[in-house]
Amino acid sequence: MQRQFTAKTIWQHILAFFKPLFQMVGVVRLIIKRQRHHLRLTLLALLNVILAVGLVTNSAFFTQAVDRVILTQELADFSAQTDRPPFATSVYIFPSNRAPMGLEEVEKASKDIAGILSGEVGLPLKHSGIQISSGGLMLQSITDPKQYLGNFEIVYIANVADQIDIVEGLPMTERGNPGDVLDVWVNIKQAQEMGANLNEVYEMGRTLQDMPIKLRFAGFWRSKDPKADFWFNDPDSSLAKSFLVRRDDYIKTIQPQIPSKSRGAYWYIILDDSKILTRNSTQYVDGFNRSIKIIDKFLPGARLNTPPLDPLENFIQRSSTLTVLLLSYNLPAFGILLYFLVLTAAILAQWQRKETSMLVSRGMSWLGVMFLTFSEQVLLFIIGFPVGIAFGMVIARLMGYSSSFLNFTSRPVLPVSLQGMNFELALLALTLSMLSRLWPTVGAGHSSIITE
Repeated sequence: MQRQFTAKTIWQHILAFFKPLFQMVGVVRLIIKRQRHHLRLTLLALLNVILAVGLVTNSAFFTQAVDRVILTQELADFSAQTDRPPFATSVYIFPSNRAPMGLEEVEKASKDIAGILSGEVGLPLKHSGIQISSGGLMLQSITDPKQYLGNFEIVYIANVADQIDIVEGLPMTERGNPGDVLDVWVNIKQAQEMGANLNEVYEMGRTLQDMPIKLRFAGFWRSKDPKADFWFNDPDSSLAKSFLVRRDDYIKTIQPQIPSKSRGAYWYIILDDSKILTRNSTQYVDGFNRSIKIIDKFLPGARLNTPPLDPLENFIQRSSTLTVLLLSYNLPAFGILLYFLVLTAAILAQWQRKETSMLVSRGMSWLGVMFLTFSEQVLLFIIGFPVGIAFGMVIARLMGYSSSFLNFTSRPVLPVSLQGMNFELALLALTLSMLSRLWPTVGAGHSSIITE
């Protein structure tokens, strides 16, 4: 007897534990039966949800798509002026004798600078490069008398060997004859202008009286693609008066000749503009402004070269105007939508009054009736919400072809995407739909079959 009592008790506890689940399954079965019995009413209620979500969210999708077009155009115009990617910028500094900066320090600062810009602006890093320059040095021939040939600079650019073609001479990855002569690589146009020959030796120094550096033209080069993201400016023009050297040669030969170790240090940063979100435009502007302030704390005197602040600020101003116009357009639509929701909900409640009164007469409480209606609406939300989002995107895309009221014209497809999803508006639509469905049920939930 003790064993039977124990087994029975355990079984009762198991049933009690799963009772809420069984009740929930029963409620779901009842909801499905009610929905299938009144299929046309169910479709009407589903249409209610789809229209509520679609008509409320389409303005957000349309605004985001138009903003995307405007911002893309602003950035494209800016990129056409600068001839580089829109989110490409450079941080530069001119070291002094009091605050020297060599190549090793430039390399160490590169990761921090790129991380600050990427983190503050909020876009992933696409490319990071460094360049260091000796500043202008006087070039002269070694013949007697020595002839002054002009001012040139010695430049090291990280990974430049992969971006240039050697027209004549040694590749930068190969070593020439050892000795005290510095191998340099000259742009082919500059070599032709100078009438220089391969392996010619020259002297270079800060002044004609300084102990000169002997250098040899080890090769002539041209860029593989002057418009590649690797270059901040057109290399055939910006590096026309520059001689390229290898990293070790710059550290060993050039840095000791300059009290500040370098006359110019540059960090070229490109952020991935394919990840931009129009709603974050203000964040991008603030991020660039904060970045240079942060960088200036550990690199005093550092400056930021041509970030895309102007196109971003122009876009923000135009976007604010567009938002106000669309809000005024949507206010009447919200009123019509609310009226439609209340009307359809009243129709549904009227058709279900007899069923509701039957449930009340059989012992279902008012809260039970409300919970049943709430559950029915939640089931419709699960189906209608994604369909309503798709409907809103379709409306937004169709609005892209409009030129005026009920007039449409052919133009490129508006880039409508889920980036324009406004969860606050979608939640508002679902809330209105739920309230409009529950409100007529309040009165029906107190009615019994005798009252009916």
